[in-house]
Amino acid sequence: MLGIGLAGLVVNMLALLVLRKSAEGNLNVEGALQHIVADLLGSVAVVVSGALVWAFGWTIVDPILSVVISILIGIRAWRLLAKVFNVLLQGVPKHVDLYQLCAALEDFPGVTFVHDVHVWSLAPDYDVLTAHILVDPALQTEDLTHMRAQVQELAKRDYNLRHVTVQLEFTAEGCHDEVHPFDHLHRLRKDEVPA
Repeated sequence: MLGIGLAGLVVNMLALLVLRKSAEGNLNVEGALQHIVADLLGSVAVVVSGALVWAFGWTIVDPILSVVISILIGIRAWRLLAKVFNVLLQGVPKHVDLYQLCAALEDFPGVTFVHDVHVWSLAPDYDVLTAHILVDPALQTEDLTHMRAQVQELAKRDYNLRHVTVQLEFTAEGCHDEVHPFDHLHRLRKDEVPA
């Protein structure tokens, strides 16, 4: 039993070293890595319980370690499942504060307010932003090009948003947002926005 446990420990340690770097930003590889970690913990439990049974005759150690490892595996599986559901349900990534993002966008000169903002993950480490930005009608084409570039730079630099799509608008006409979720950030109330 000890020999098999030690062999499994060595194989799982090698697999862990190979997959560790690739698991960052890839849920499939992270799932495989967690499977290897579970096997690794099982191998450790076999070695430890085998040594304790051989040395002291403590047969109770094996089921105790099995329960502890099952709990650890369950916790790690739950965390992975939460990440998967966040991607599938297009939840806002944990590292993005929408209020802060909208406030930063609304601080750009010429921006009246930001609405219809969506941030979600297409995959781990690949987050997306779409937004409608109401701008001052007096802005020229080159100002709009510069503003779009600034928005994309801010989103990528400060929030690690990899794909940014913004729609710059001169009027609120056709805006279907009944309530702006970030009303307290606005410099202008919606009824003061030029139509």
